Amino acid sequence: MPTSYQIDVAEQLVRTRAWGELSDRHVRDHFHRLVADPRFRPDFRQLTNLDEVTNFTITHWMIAEAASWPVFDMGTRRAIVGESDIAFGLARMFSLNAERVGHCVRAFHRESDAQAWIDSPPDPVREPDVARPASTSRIIATVLHAPHAPLPAESATAS
Repeated sequence: MPTSYQIDVAEQLVRTRAWGELSDRHVRDHFHRLVADPRFRPDFRQLTNLDEVTNFTITHWMIAEAASWPVFDMGTRRAIVGESDIAFGLARMFSLNAERVGHCVRAFHRESDAQAWIDSPPDPVREPDVARPASTSRIIATVLHAPHAPLPAESATAS
C-alpha cells in the first residue's frame, strides 16, 4: 500500500505520505485505515506529502468525493504538499473541492511552508471560526462504508 501515516497525539497532527502510484483505491483505503485507528481524532490537523508519488492514477471523481468526506472536523487545518506541478495541481483540486464543503485545506509546494501554516494561529479574517460537530463518527461511518448508497425512490403521485 503506497500510503502511510503517523499520528502524533501530543501535537494533534496526522502526517500522511504517499509514494509510487496513487489511485482511487489507495485514497479510499488510507481513509478507512485512518478512521479505524483508535488514536485518530477528527480535530487533529493533517499534513500530507505527495512528493514521492511517481504515478497519479486517481480520478477527478475520487478527488471531489474524498475532499467532501467528513473525516476531519470542519475548520481543522489540513495541508497537502506537492513539489511537482502535477502533485501540486491535484492537491489544489482537492483543496478547492474541500473548501466548497467547509473544510480548511491548502496546497503547498514545500513542506516547510505547509508546516508553518499548520502551526500558525488562524487568521480571523480569512478563516472565521466554523462550528464543529460534537462527533462525526456516525457521519464518517456512513460516508466511508456506504458511499454509493442508492438514492431514496421517488414517490409516485397521481394526477
